[in-house]
Amino acid sequence: MTDTDAGTTSGEMPETIALPIDPAIEWQGKTYDSLSLRRPTFGEMMEHDKRGGGSQGALYLVSTMSGVPAQALVKADAALLQEASEIIQDFLAVRRLRRRNGAT
Repeated sequence: MTDTDAGTTSGEMPETIALPIDPAIEWQGKTYDSLSLRRPTFGEMMEHDKRGGGSQGALYLVSTMSGVPAQALVKADAALLQEASEIIQDFLAVRRLRRRNGAT
């Protein structure tokens, strides 16, 4: 996992996190070898919940947040979806911690 925002300070989560896809996914003539996850929006979290959460909701979030088509992601190792879901949870946890500590 690699942070793509070199300007972050220690202890802060970057704006995006790159996650390698290994093995790479081939879909519709394109190769996907990594995805770059950004912070989710409130609307995306609502749509995740509408889809029942779980794997369907996580697939929606990862696809939307990374720009990698869901049809391609379903070909990936299941561990990739789990790792991406953990990163999404980390994004949400960092925001909660900032609020608790009085930061914005």
